[in-house]
Amino acid sequence: MPLLTCPECGKRSHVRRHLLGQSVRCPSCKGRFLAKAPLLAPRRWIRPSHPVGVAAAVLLLVAAVALVAEAIWVALHAQDGMILHQAMQQATSIGNGFINIYAAIGCCLLAGMLFYRWRYANKRRR
Repeated sequence: MPLLTCPECGKRSHVRRHLLGQSVRCPSCKGRFLAKAPLLAPRRWIRPSHPVGVAAAVLLLVAAVALVAEAIWVALHAQDGMILHQAMQQATSIGNGFINIYAAIGCCLLAGMLFYRWRYANKRRR
């Protein structure tokens, strides 16, 4: 049942789905208002315990490994006599080696947060 907020008194109450789009009465102030379906916040699209969070974390970790592998590949196949800093500044398919490393760190952090959120939600559910 969706949770609605009365525009007059601000009291929150549940309403049955079949009443959405109709005029309903607030149980607190007895005022009438149109019951509209509330917009979902992006955090509520998927429950934290949903396995999609783990799948997204795994995909982000795979992307991080691919980014680091490309940076290493560019550094190893640099021209002779080039120092590592210059080799990492060579162009790759995304940017350069440094951008790949920073993007990989970001992917790992986001994957860790998604996995932690999923694990914590499953632990609380037990």
